[in-house]
Amino acid sequence: IFLNLNNPGEHDITKIIPVSLVPNPDQSSVRLLGVLIDEKLSFKDHFKSLHNKIARAIFSLRQMRNILDKRHLTLLYNAYLKSALDYGSILFCTATKTTIKPITILQKKAVRIIVNAGYRDHTGPIFREEKLLTFEKIMFLNTARFMYDFKINRLPPFFANTWRRNEEVHNYAIRNAQDIYIENTAKPYLKSHPLFFFPSVWNSIPLDIRNSSSRNVFKNKITEYLLELPDN
Repeated sequence: IFLNLNNPGEHDITKIIPVSLVPNPDQSSVRLLGVLIDEKLSFKDHFKSLHNKIARAIFSLRQMRNILDKRHLTLLYNAYLKSALDYGSILFCTATKTTIKPITILQKKAVRIIVNAGYRDHTGPIFREEKLLTFEKIMFLNTARFMYDFKINRLPPFFANTWRRNEEVHNYAIRNAQDIYIENTAKPYLKSHPLFFFPSVWNSIPLDIRNSSSRNVFKNKITEYLLELPDN
């Protein structure tokens, strides 16, 4: 399998990169840029690997909680655990809640360690007080940032015509003219596909946040917005 990194109209052979993605019979997934991809895009193997990585990070936090204060424990959390949760997170919209749940449980353990809370303490207030996002909100945030880049044309050219606004599709005035048009589909599983899921995330964001004047302003506003939302 090859990755074609040419923009539309380009034919630069040096931008066509061979990638060995054909697993042998003993493999259920293949690794591409650090992400384990299976044929159904369930990401089950990747989440197993992520689970082990986060478990090791939690072990380190436990070892250090009697030595470091909360500020330095948070730095460790951001360096070893949050960075792992961030990486590739916009791809995981096709993963089921059952697949994601073990990761969220580990993340809650980590934030309890940071503030020295009991293992049964509710973590919702902790996430808000420490200005930390749950894993599902991290996925939402990174998807939203991707869509903001789409809006301001900062993505590579081959994304240019991926989505259109409602006002570009309909020839009459509609209430949600600035929303991205989402095709109707009779297949429920497609709603988790990025082509459908990404615009649904974007449309759910308040218009004043979507109309932020810069990427930094958007990131700050959407982060504050997500911190105030109740956790699932």
